[in-house]
Amino acid sequence: MKIVNVGNFDHKGGLKTFFHTARKLSQGLVRLGHAVFDVSDRDLARQEALFGARKLGVVGANRRLLEICRNVEPDLVLLGHADVIRPETLAEIRRMIPAVRIAQWNYDALYLPDNIRRITAKLDVVDATLVSTAGAPSVCLSRPGRIVAFMPTPVDISMETGRGFAAEHEHDLFFGMRSARNVRRWGGELITGDELARRLRAALPDLRLYLPGLEGTAPIYGMAYLSAIERSLMGLSLSQESDQPLYASDRMAHLTANGTLTFVDRATGFGALYRDDELAFYTSIPDLIEKLNHYHRHPAEARAVAERGWARTHALFDSRRVAKYLLEQVFRETMSEEYGWPTEVV
Repeated sequence: MKIVNVGNFDHKGGLKTFFHTARKLSQGLVRLGHAVFDVSDRDLARQEALFGARKLGVVGANRRLLEICRNVEPDLVLLGHADVIRPETLAEIRRMIPAVRIAQWNYDALYLPDNIRRITAKLDVVDATLVSTAGAPSVCLSRPGRIVAFMPTPVDISMETGRGFAAEHEHDLFFGMRSARNVRRWGGELITGDELARRLRAALPDLRLYLPGLEGTAPIYGMAYLSAIERSLMGLSLSQESDQPLYASDRMAHLTANGTLTFVDRATGFGALYRDDELAFYTSIPDLIEKLNHYHRHPAEARAVAERGWARTHALFDSRRVAKYLLEQVFRETMSEEYGWPTEVV
């Protein structure tokens, strides 16, 4: 199968997020035997514009995608947060190649109105939409004759290469953010990242905390980010809201797949996919603090839980497995296996 994979491949950023989901899906699809042609829509728009202004290159980028599809004649056009690409361009691709399937995936939260707007802009011109929130929140995206389904964040053994459970640790706890002042709901409380950092420092003064992006420090990217995770005994997986079914930022995949003991709010529902001896679940911030202290005092136990979580993550969410599932949803095929996550179409 020939697949044109359109998404943010971060050429402008120098591949500081080289472990982006779009690239992992490409890896998985190629390993399944498909020919994949990566198209970075944002970078294409900059290339097509005078002085590299992305907004000025939108028309040119859409025209270039049409040219790519005319030349490749893909069986599938896959879009991941490809906001530069217009719905009318996808309709024209379908006119040119009547048998083509077109799908979009989105791993941002469905409680964000702007994200809903971006997804719904293409709902009527794609065959399938895959989102990283399961169950009831995705019902708002349902359209007659269209597929809307859950898709987990993939991990890839060639990118998530860390073995934190076997590494020397410079930090006891890693938690990185890019918006420390945003109010978020964690453990049932509405607090900012900086406030959480203050409470952790006050309650756990002996913990070696590494909190890039918090308390006035700069975020980190690229291998510096992945290496910091591996060199940390424990890590926090915290999203803006903690009660969305199976929703987590991709930080959870980075933490678990690099072998760091990962703390997850039980309200996320990940207890349906992981055992209690594979992740560190908590129900409140006091509970989080108590369990951080426990694993800090019992590092061998922490390493054992981290290793089991690492093995479970790679077995469950390997990029080939997620890519195969994606194709089965998009082409309306019978599921080839019991994936272990919700596969129902809403």
